Amino acid sequence: MQINELNKAAEDALYRPNPDRLKLLEIYSNTWKDSQVIAEHEKAEAFLITEPFEVGKPGSDTEDKKRTDLFKRPWFTHFLTLAMDLEFWGYQLVEF
Repeated sequence: MQINELNKAAEDALYRPNPDRLKLLEIYSNTWKDSQVIAEHEKAEAFLITEPFEVGKPGSDTEDKKRTDLFKRPWFTHFLTLAMDLEFWGYQLVEF
């Protein structure tokens, strides 16, 4: 497929009401083979999962330690990485 065809397919997938995203997903699949893309994605993922966070108490500006600790688990870290990839790959079913 030529570059112009790929650009048109990507634009169609992004801007049409009910797009066929197969060609756009093909482009993304091919870019994930590039070592620079892989390295940048891993760097962004590492930054995201190491960023500190806290859950606030409802109606207050203070941290709810008990609820914050519930999210400091491997399942939440995995969820964050899936949520980050949502922009590229589209919606996914996540089972906890």
